[in-house]
Amino acid sequence: LKPHDYRLSQMKKTLKYFLGSLFLLVVIAIITIPFIPAEQYRAQIETLASQTLGVDTSMSDIGFVSLPTPGITIKDLQLSDNGTVLLKVKEIRIVPKLSSLFAATTVIRKIHLSGVTLRKDDIASLVALLDSPETSHNRRTNTVHVKRITAEDSVIQLNDKQVLGPIKLDLALAADGHPVALELSLQQQTFNIALNESSTGYQVTLQATDWKPALKPALKINNLKASGQLLADRLHLEKIIVNAYQGEATGNLIMNWKDSWKLDSRFELSSLNLGLLLKALGDNALDGTASGNFTLRSLADSPAKLIDNSHLLGDAMISNGHIYNADLEQAVRTLSSEWQGGGQTPFEVIK
Repeated sequence: LKPHDYRLSQMKKTLKYFLGSLFLLVVIAIITIPFIPAEQYRAQIETLASQTLGVDTSMSDIGFVSLPTPGITIKDLQLSDNGTVLLKVKEIRIVPKLSSLFAATTVIRKIHLSGVTLRKDDIASLVALLDSPETSHNRRTNTVHVKRITAEDSVIQLNDKQVLGPIKLDLALAADGHPVALELSLQQQTFNIALNESSTGYQVTLQATDWKPALKPALKINNLKASGQLLADRLHLEKIIVNAYQGEATGNLIMNWKDSWKLDSRFELSSLNLGLLLKALGDNALDGTASGNFTLRSLADSPAKLIDNSHLLGDAMISNGHIYNADLEQAVRTLSSEWQGGGQTPFEVIK
């Protein structure tokens, strides 16, 4: 491959974790359009879809609608592999460009997904399905241009207790199928990620207000702004500003996956109310105002291990605070092994 083609190929793979399950549905659109009225052909469509995707495909209903725009609806789509459900979609609306149905290339104006349910652990299986030789061949031999994919009321099941969503998505695609622009947001929180294609990759912007991270829902971020670039082998957020718990953190972040997964972030922290932060995490042992300069680094063989392998270095200072459940002054005065904590110790500065 030429360097440009290689970079483009790698860039597509970095986006598959967001888009992998959606591209599978393009094949459903291709199969469905020729069958109008479609319900009487549902069993045949399910068989063709299963053969094309390499997984078991089922749907409860399929039909043609004329309002507000002519299109095809598929309800309760389910993709399964060896009895394991990989993807559920409550409803799909496919809106073709009618004049293109008789042309060499079929143009799909929009595919709208409602009620997508996907488990985080199944994303890798869907991506592997996309990369399989059979599925790749089927995508190349089907002459179709999907211009836009949208989704709403969709969730990613992170584990048995945590869910990311509901999610709203808007994806614009070029004629060759690569993403041109992506906007992803949480419907019940002010959280938005936008990607727009540039000459070197994608410009990335991220904004959030009163956001509770899915992995740490006890925490609350008042404001978050970040901007940077998504390139073939790395994500570079050149500017990050976070306001939370009366404090502010400013810095940058580089995540590189060229050889292995590497994370490098530098940030400055000021005026953080440590007591409020620890209270949100269920710890009342300490309060005070925290500040400092920090470096966060991590090296792992997979993105899931970056947090576990992370190391935080820096110079921290906590001022005007208290250590609770221990009266250190009383302990020093008594020097008694029978002394038990329960009071508090004020301090001016801890470094």
